[in-house]
Amino acid sequence: MENITKAFYIAGATLIAVFVIMLMVYMFRQAARVGENYEFSEARENVDRFNSQFIGFETSEEARADGNEGTNTDPKYASDVVSAINLAYNINTKNHNDPVNFVEIYVYWTTGGIRYSLINSENARKNTLFEGTDTSSYISTNEFLNLEVNSGKFLNDTKLDETTNKVVYRYYFTGRVRYNDDTGRINRVEFTLNENEDF
Repeated sequence: MENITKAFYIAGATLIAVFVIMLMVYMFRQAARVGENYEFSEARENVDRFNSQFIGFETSEEARADGNEGTNTDPKYASDVVSAINLAYNINTKNHNDPVNFVEIYVYWTTGGIRYSLINSENARKNTLFEGTDTSSYISTNEFLNLEVNSGKFLNDTKLDETTNKVVYRYYFTGRVRYNDDTGRINRVEFTLNENEDF
């Protein structure tokens, strides 16, 4: 009888120990999931914060030079292109031209091809753009702002619309952003030049 009682105590203690171990494993796994969820949430916030710096350069296809279409349809101007270039240059420099965490800017003319760019290169300089994608040929951002697009028509040409009392630009840009498939970060901003037909 005494042996049976001891056996019951031993079996009970073993069951309790196994139950406590299972409970500890369960709690450890739950704690690990909380940590994973926190890390994922933190990483997603970092990506969203990074992308928010560039998402403002994107415009919809309905963007007009007068900017009256509403949210995310406001056209971009040469100064916006320069802002994007300086922001991308600073990020690329900060990341030491990391081949994963970079942003490139491409400026297209409506008559085809990349006209100017800031690509991820150690040859990039502050306040400059590459001509095309040639990393040995530069144009300064000031030269870009004062660029003659067609004979007698300059990128920064403006006039005052007397009916609305607003400044109207001869040229505007539509912007498009591209994302890195692996990181979810914006890694490319493309600007396309358009001429305002109402100028």
